Amino acid sequence: MKSIIPLQYYRDQIPEVQIKNRDNDGVKFQTIYNKFVELGIKGARRKNKVREDLDYYVELGFFIKFQNEHRQPLYYQTHIGGDLKTDMYLLEGIKFVKSLLDTKFKKINDEWVKIDKSKLFYKQKTFGKGKYPKPTKKLERWIMLFDPVIVITQNLMWTRETMDYDMLKDDYSKLIANTIKELNQFAKLVHSTSEDNERSVEVIFARMPFRMTF
Repeated sequence: MKSIIPLQYYRDQIPEVQIKNRDNDGVKFQTIYNKFVELGIKGARRKNKVREDLDYYVELGFFIKFQNEHRQPLYYQTHIGGDLKTDMYLLEGIKFVKSLLDTKFKKINDEWVKIDKSKLFYKQKTFGKGKYPKPTKKLERWIMLFDPVIVITQNLMWTRETMDYDMLKDDYSKLIANTIKELNQFAKLVHSTSEDNERSVEVIFARMPFRMTF
């Protein structure tokens, strides 16, 4: 697995802002990169590496990339915990994450349609102490599409637990519950199309941080 610059370094440089004032409160990529170089952060010598890792965190929903009136990209935190500033910001934040999750689930579904369901597991190769049939590379790559959804959901949980606005905790709770439910639906799909390897499917999905039901 390739190394990635830890999220906290980006959190330290990218500001917590109010949506309405984001023309003034964002931070430019060059500013982030210069600070990383100044701090001597491991992996931050190459500008492209710093940009790639930041784009990855943007994709996961931790930050927003926004073009200002001069077409300069600015970055903002999307979930800022216990000192969230405005109800408007929280509402915009949850709309953004809902849209991001919809995109992720569409990709998961589209890729599932393409997979040959008769070739989810190798016939000869096994894994684990119980010697279960080993998932093929195509199935493993498909399951990796769950990773961003898991990270986003965990970030939602953190935001819900640290926010000051009780009125929006239900909205976050519903989104979290619906996301986990949808993850479970995909787990059930794999389980139902692989009757000979049901136990293998259960073992694979046991790695998920959320409870999977079949």
